[in-house]
Amino acid sequence: MKYFAGLCLLLILCINLFSCAESQDSLAQTENVLKPTPTNSQKDMSINQEDNILSKNYSVAEKALNRAILQKDKKTLRLGLKSPIFTIKQKTVETIADISDETFIPSLIEVLEKNQGTVAGGNEVKVMQQDLNKAIVLALEQLTGLQFLFSEKLSANDIQRILNESREWWKVHQREKQQ
Repeated sequence: MKYFAGLCLLLILCINLFSCAESQDSLAQTENVLKPTPTNSQKDMSINQEDNILSKNYSVAEKALNRAILQKDKKTLRLGLKSPIFTIKQKTVETIADISDETFIPSLIEVLEKNQGTVAGGNEVKVMQQDLNKAIVLALEQLTGLQFLFSEKLSANDIQRILNESREWWKVHQREKQQ
């Protein structure tokens, strides 16, 4: 009987040791899966960031925008102006104004022009569209040094005048740089 009990005990120990070894292998495999895969290059990260800033998911786009701001990534900031999310566009515009880089002026003009279409949604979407217009106009004022006179609610005539004055400023400024 003692012999049988000893065999049972030995069998239980072997099973425990075997299952522990399997658990450790499984754990090691899990750790390998959970380890972040390093990207091949900074370019790969930049491409991912560019894709992310155009995401329809706000938190994904916001993280990409924040990284672009920290890295002063002008290419991603330009893409931020094309975001499907108004608040991402507006934060991008405000960042561009803070950077004070005149090379963004043509992009701002383009975004202001494209923001004039009819947007599906209620009054809150129209308010966001109007807020974006104001942010773009303020950025254009800051970057060009021009003073645009406009009412509280930018009219279609105000927008058209601002677009014309901004385009003209850009043409003159480019000619001056070439001379």
